[in-house]
Amino acid sequence: MPSLLIIGGTGFFGKSILSIFKRGGLVRYKINKVIILAREIDTFIKNYSELLSPSIEFIKGDIAKLTSLPNADYIIHAAASTNLADYNFDSYENIEKSILNFSRLVLVANKKSKILFCSSGAVYGKNQSLEKSSENDLFQDDLSLLSEEKKLYCLSKRFAENEIIKLGNLGLNVSIARCFAFSGKYLPRNQHYALGNFLHSAESGKTIEVKAEHPVIRSYMHADELAHSLINVVKESNQKCPIFNVGSQSMIELRDLARKVGLEYGVNVKVPAKLIKKNIDFYVPNVEKLNKLNYNNNISLIRDLINQNPTVIIGSGIHKIYSSENNILNDWHLLISKLAEKFGYSLKNAKNRNLMYVFEDLIDEISLKQNMPAYKAENKLKKEICKFIFDFQQKLIANELKGKLDSFTKSQFISLNVDTLIVDNQVCVKQVKSSHYNSVFNTSFKLNDTPVFYVNGNITEHKYLRFGLRSISNQINIFQKGFEKLKNSEKLYNHNRDIIMSTDSSWVSNFFYKPVLILGASIGEHELGLRFLLNQRKRNFSFKFKFNNPIYIILDQKSIEIPGYREDLDTLGIQPIIFENYDYFWKNF
Repeated sequence: MPSLLIIGGTGFFGKSILSIFKRGGLVRYKINKVIILAREIDTFIKNYSELLSPSIEFIKGDIAKLTSLPNADYIIHAAASTNLADYNFDSYENIEKSILNFSRLVLVANKKSKILFCSSGAVYGKNQSLEKSSENDLFQDDLSLLSEEKKLYCLSKRFAENEIIKLGNLGLNVSIARCFAFSGKYLPRNQHYALGNFLHSAESGKTIEVKAEHPVIRSYMHADELAHSLINVVKESNQKCPIFNVGSQSMIELRDLARKVGLEYGVNVKVPAKLIKKNIDFYVPNVEKLNKLNYNNNISLIRDLINQNPTVIIGSGIHKIYSSENNILNDWHLLISKLAEKFGYSLKNAKNRNLMYVFEDLIDEISLKQNMPAYKAENKLKKEICKFIFDFQQKLIANELKGKLDSFTKSQFISLNVDTLIVDNQVCVKQVKSSHYNSVFNTSFKLNDTPVFYVNGNITEHKYLRFGLRSISNQINIFQKGFEKLKNSEKLYNHNRDIIMSTDSSWVSNFFYKPVLILGASIGEHELGLRFLLNQRKRNFSFKFKFNNPIYIILDQKSIEIPGYREDLDTLGIQPIIFENYDYFWKNF
């Protein structure tokens, strides 16, 4: 099993990697041992007990003065300070000594290791073009626009990069990560990081103050994504020394960031009265190269997961997986027009009118021509909406999704179904009743010859559950019965997962005793039932197998950057995997 050495491992980067390691996030890379080399080991052990583990070894030392390094399969050099206040001519000379001594040591004892040096986006110099910095961009020779501290920081990173490239020329496997801005639990609150300073003020209940009078544009990658990215990059190390920008492309102006943090913590925000739109401070990377690397590694991870025959939870957003074109699931005017055709009516200019009025017109037409009260016409129309959507979803799953999920031959599917598609933000049909669903969920639907559990479907079928906010109280007895059955099986078969799964094919055993992949599902605060089950899975059914943490496919990078969202997923034991879109996912799958 590979081992990982982090030089300077008590800093933000090291803490971020250790946090992932403690939560089982490095199992996917088969890393089972981490070695931390740093000067302030005693202070770290005292203050960060939550990051300690028997699988973590600590070595106290200064990389500028060491005479040897421990053996490790992967080495991440993150020792140089990122605090600009530390940079003067004396510190610059010490950084030179540190990287030169590191180079000498690895040439002696670590020739077979894969080595990553953590550099900075500062090497590019002052970005005045407002274009995202790319790995192929030439360094700026004129550094006069930088402060003395930033200039020394830039030059020290350039010097270190050259030394790492020399190691590649000498036959070592090396790589460079040019790191930009980040967020996360262990982000320093007392250095030059704007986000860290904002959080420090907010956590103290003080007003957040933005002093810059010119636009400052940044992007922030979460610490978890940083950790995974660094591992993916170090694995790419070779003699050609590949270079990757590491950061996020989702831009935000400093004032908007301050307001976002202020809103989250309920504190005031003070910004300059006028914004001088000159001398824009733009520090955002082009990370297309990194994204491709991360996506490919994520695809490999999911392929490995599928080989474990996971339980697949399909949510109401599943239609985004197999169709980006307009259809009745994402175009409600089209749905109403299709219904009108079914009833033999023609709705003129429906697409240019308010959906509520179009819906009411259709109810009036049905009521008038079929000689029935308006409320009966409305109920009839709602039932048809349910049937239309359900039939369409079945057709798409059968014809498109099934073809894409051929690899899931032994997987069990749990579907969150279509009721949220009907009620979400659709004023005209928000009063659809459960009886409308029951009239169309009258047969068991199968995918790959496996029955699909519809957790928001027909509650009269014993395999069916309702996980939503309004229905959780009615499901407690079903949950308890399922747990009791599984607990009895555990006692009977001495917790042998394989035997239990061969004798119990209920939704309970599939949810708790198999790896889980979540597609197109929301795990918001309103999904109380699903959240409850995920929490129970984490607390009481934690097994020592490769995919213990459910994998959650996320398409929207911005959603996971919402303050507190990543931490919320952590409490449920969920491992998020980010893709730009499902087209990329399926195309490369």
